[in-house]
Amino acid sequence: MSGRIDSLADIDLYDAEGVNTWLREACTIYKDLSREIEFGAEALRHALGTAGGVLGWADVEGRMRARRTTAPLRRVAEASQFSAIQIVKSGQLFKVNYSEGFERAGKKPAKTFTF
Repeated sequence: MSGRIDSLADIDLYDAEGVNTWLREACTIYKDLSREIEFGAEALRHALGTAGGVLGWADVEGRMRARRTTAPLRRVAEASQFSAIQIVKSGQLFKVNYSEGFERAGKKPAKTFTF
């Protein structure tokens, strides 16, 4: 086991298309992970909340404990969403700082200033 995600490990990062592909794949992975964790956290919260009076606790307290128990999972889902957003931002910065600069290198600027 290499410890890397196969769909990302096989992408060549030495050209612009490879970088864009890698960023797109990474963003997709984080979005899918976020949705899966959100779904799992909600299903677990519901299952724990309706488990029905473990050790005689009231239903309200059981739902409260279920919410408290799944709160870290909800935070992980939010962090995954934030990570996907940051990957998109990284892609935009890559285009601004690298890709567009190479595309404009051979073109004459639209406006020149003379002093």
